Amino acid sequence: MKKNTVNDEKMTQPLPLIIPKTQRIADTEDDNASNFETLPSSPVTHLVNQTINAFSAGRPIKANRNTDIRYIEKTPDVWSITSENKTSKITLSIDNIGLLKTNNKGLKKCFAFVLIQCNDQHYASEIGFSLQELIDNGMYSSIRSARRGITENIKKIMSMTFEGNSKKGRKIIQQDAGKLIYHMSIKNNYVTLYLNEKINVEFIAQYFTLLPKFAFALNNNAFSLLEYIFFLARQNTRSIKEKGYFNISLRAVRDYMNLPNEADTPNHSQLIRNPIETAIEQIEDANNNSSFTITPVYKDDAKNIKEWLDGYLKVGLADDFAEMFIKIANDTEKSVEASRKRKEKALAMVEAKKIENSQKEKSD
Repeated sequence: MKKNTVNDEKMTQPLPLIIPKTQRIADTEDDNASNFETLPSSPVTHLVNQTINAFSAGRPIKANRNTDIRYIEKTPDVWSITSENKTSKITLSIDNIGLLKTNNKGLKKCFAFVLIQCNDQHYASEIGFSLQELIDNGMYSSIRSARRGITENIKKIMSMTFEGNSKKGRKIIQQDAGKLIYHMSIKNNYVTLYLNEKINVEFIAQYFTLLPKFAFALNNNAFSLLEYIFFLARQNTRSIKEKGYFNISLRAVRDYMNLPNEADTPNHSQLIRNPIETAIEQIEDANNNSSFTITPVYKDDAKNIKEWLDGYLKVGLADDFAEMFIKIANDTEKSVEASRKRKEKALAMVEAKKIENSQKEKSD
């Protein structure tokens, strides 16, 4: 591992909202593009990932000082989790909390894979993929395990209801309570998911980032770290443009992976430092793109876990990869905005036609 040392529900068919994946890749004119997926992200997808991490670790979500996290146990089975800060207020409700208190192995990968498929297939009312695709990207080792795993994990996603609002610039994105997926079927080793067309796509896909395809073959901790890195990369495009890198504190990594606070355990190396270092090493071993690097920066002579956690990860995104990252994120957002305006115009025309027909019926 490289290191630097320092001292210190079903409605009308929606219009396509995302440009086709093949066009996005072709636009980049970069052979590396085929090594990455375009992953939608937003405050609600971040809260889902935080929730999965928290229940997997058996600890509450570790929010930063700018965000308030509230849990409400409506019944023993139904919980809601609200994340609120200056730019968003998001509530995630779980119909059957018992599902998330069991083994969540592969759930975050499944959620990311579903978001990618939603994006690639334009958030149509029905989207699909073969079980073999899950095997090919390293999520499962056989058709049998893929069928079992995807069935269990989609049930967990179907238990989730999203609602709230978030700001994007001056615009406020609103979403009434609703589920992303309301039904699933598997026939002839092909999975079909039925999407709720009342979900505001921008609420789910407020921003776009890249995720290396090798991510799905990583273990859960390494996948979680890589997903978090690219979630933050989308928020640090200016630093990437100007310097070719951005930094993530080791404390932020610890909190996102939901590892124990140093005051909660004496086993600092085993339960805090080792999981982070192992996740970094796994990512480095799987990564063959020199334009993406992770460099841990911390005191070589750190006397304790507190001093070690004062360090950070220097995430490098350089050359053609940085340009591709920024271009895809920017182009996809422009496409979403243009499609949103087309959809609003189409809906306005439908309403105008209803009024016209109603007036004709009255005159008749």
